Amino acid sequence: DEGDLRLAALVHAASGSNTVRDILRHCAHEDIVDVYSKDFRRTIAILSGEFIVKGHNLVDQNRTTYW
Repeated sequence: DEGDLRLAALVHAASGSNTVRDILRHCAHEDIVDVYSKDFRRTIAILSGEFIVKGHNLVDQNRTTYW
C-alpha cells in the first residue's frame, strides 16, 4: 500500500544520506513520487525545499512551470 511505498522510498533514499533534507530531496525526485498523495508530495516539497518537481510547483498548485 501507499505507506509501504513511502517507507521503501525513505529507506532507499537513506542509504548514503546524512540528513533528513537529503532524504526528502531524493524522494522528491524519485519516480515513485507519482504514487504519493498530493498532500504528502506537498509536505516533501516544503520540508526539502524542492518546491518544483517534474515541472509542477507543489506549493502553488495554480502555477505550472515549463522547462
